[in-house]
Amino acid sequence: MIQLLYKYLLINRQVGIPGVGLFQLVHVPARMDYAAKIVYSPLPTVKFTQKTTGADKNFFRYVSNELNVQEWESIRRFHDFTYKLKNDLNAKPGVDLPGLGVLVKNKLGEISFEPTHVLDDYYPSRSIAHIYQEEAIIAAQEIGGESVSATANTAITGDLELQEAKTKWWLMALIMAIVAIAAIAYYYLTNNPTF
Repeated sequence: MIQLLYKYLLINRQVGIPGVGLFQLVHVPARMDYAAKIVYSPLPTVKFTQKTTGADKNFFRYVSNELNVQEWESIRRFHDFTYKLKNDLNAKPGVDLPGLGVLVKNKLGEISFEPTHVLDDYYPSRSIAHIYQEEAIIAAQEIGGESVSATANTAITGDLELQEAKTKWWLMALIMAIVAIAAIAYYYLTNNPTF
């Protein structure tokens, strides 16, 4: 049943378990760790909220279609799963939900959730170590009778030649336009001598 819960969560972005809580699929935006020079990809993660949820008839239909059973049978199977999950939460320190995470119930009856980050493999982080800082010295200038010099940090990438080629695209277009105009003029001058 846990595989069907997980699949339903991925499709519908939320699934509730009565008496336990609501699981939601939320989007965590990209972030950057400047000290480690790493960019972490945006990724979906599972958020849990302990609250009372009712029965989801769409989930029962989904389970019925996936298992190819009657809807009443899918309801029975889900209730059996929910009953076992609640008993495990009361008896064990933590209940592992493969693919989702671990549910833990404290002495006050509050349920907390620690998601499993299996999706990190599909959204790898990227190193930006190839971008480095180079200190550039700005020439001394005289401002208001005082000599001022400064330094600035500039980010340098290894492919300056590629950047220069991208900035001079218009030069190739200009040369092609001149050649095209010359070809048209040659055609008219050789085929129409009165011109």
